[in-house]
Amino acid sequence: MGGLVLVKKSVDIELMSGSEAGFLATLFSTLAEARVRYAVMRNYETLPDNAGGSDLDIIVDREDGSRAKMAVLAAIHTAGGVPIGLAESIGFFKVCAIGRTVDPVTRWWGQCVDINVGLLFRGYPLLAANIPWPMRLHNGIPVLCEGFAGTLGVLKEVLNNQRIPVRYAPSARRAAEDEWPQLERLFASLGRTALAALRALLLSDTPVDERRGECKKVRRSLLVHALFQRPIVYCWHRICYEVTKVRRFVKPPGLVVAILGVDGA
Repeated sequence: MGGLVLVKKSVDIELMSGSEAGFLATLFSTLAEARVRYAVMRNYETLPDNAGGSDLDIIVDREDGSRAKMAVLAAIHTAGGVPIGLAESIGFFKVCAIGRTVDPVTRWWGQCVDINVGLLFRGYPLLAANIPWPMRLHNGIPVLCEGFAGTLGVLKEVLNNQRIPVRYAPSARRAAEDEWPQLERLFASLGRTALAALRALLLSDTPVDERRGECKKVRRSLLVHALFQRPIVYCWHRICYEVTKVRRFVKPPGLVVAILGVDGA
């Protein structure tokens, strides 16, 4: 039985070569060969067969950012694809790729890969350096543990859009209840005030869509701490961050094609 399963799996991989599954397998193996310290952040339930119809969100160690970018581009090329859009800012880059295989049958694949180098907000690091992330293996792929991943998902949305994503709220709340000492160490760079505001936000019994004021408090506390902690570095990174946003308008990372018809297609 085991031998039959292995043969079937190898046949599937061969048939899917050049498809989304083939690209994902190539991507993960290329990252491993390049010794990039990485983990998939979320939406990894369907990996390595596919990304579940969503972007592939990956976090890499801050020292491995340039190698991660080279590995992603190399994996796209190896899988028979081309990058059709590349957007970069401080601590983050996004690559959209598309490819096609014609052997044994024609298959198209497309994937968007988001790479977080460490985890920054407007150039300021949100994670403490030299503290291992809580991780586990999912089908041989490094992924973040649920509580840590949920907290990251909430924190990113709170800082960028001042709202709580319903999908990650339950796991983040459990982490705040059961794993807070570990989270405190991981997010020590936020400062005590922002950390206290974040925990209060995660444990709040107020309906999720009514916590905008609490979200603003987390963001405001972080920005004040960042400014007073390293004022020159913070201001420089903030300027660089805003410059990258302007650059996207001057030189767009890709093109959007809209197909329209008289019948509203």
